[in-house]
Amino acid sequence: MSTGTAEIIVEGWLQPPAPGDFSGVVIPFEATVTKGAAVLRVCTELAEAAHVFVRRFNGSETSAQAEAWIADTAAPILRKAGLILSGECGRMRVLNFDIKCPHKANLAPMRAFDPRDGLENLTSFELKTYYDMELPCFVAAADGKIVSAACSPVEEGTDVAEIGVETAPGYEGRGYATGCVRALALELHSRGIRAVYIAQEDNPASISVAHAAGFSEHGSILQLVCIPAGD
Repeated sequence: MSTGTAEIIVEGWLQPPAPGDFSGVVIPFEATVTKGAAVLRVCTELAEAAHVFVRRFNGSETSAQAEAWIADTAAPILRKAGLILSGECGRMRVLNFDIKCPHKANLAPMRAFDPRDGLENLTSFELKTYYDMELPCFVAAADGKIVSAACSPVEEGTDVAEIGVETAPGYEGRGYATGCVRALALELHSRGIRAVYIAQEDNPASISVAHAAGFSEHGSILQLVCIPAGD
């Protein structure tokens, strides 16, 4: 259904994550804005709040004010279901890779990950798992160790893939993340896959990496994330 300029999609009921759920979280509300059009995905219990939300925040669905309002409104509803806000809810920026977009990446030190290189991995990525699953992963090495990596869990048949990147403490600010991200984006592009980068609104360093690697603004997301109250 549409309300103003926003489409509201109501799906499912508010339930705690199933035992063994890897993420252990529930996302009962998500607002995505691209090219000025907003789409809200909400659980049934938040449907009424969603209609009020779009009337209040038409054109600013992913603003700080919108985030605060929906968090306050959802909190008592979540408590009734045995859930609380995780503290990870927030606003994110979505950026798309454009091969024609200017970049500042140095690709010379970047390489596709290969466990046969025998380098110690200082990131938290399970690089060997990516390699074994034939998923694309690019790394940067310094001091004989892997200090930065960009990976993408590409699903078979997809034409869009999100890039994740991490740089080990003490090696930030040297362009490693930017190079890894661009190298991976180029690899995905060669496979006919559009690379997407999602960064927290309050993480300007991550957003700068995306811009420097040749990504441009595509949209924004506001997401509530909740966990079982006992966690």
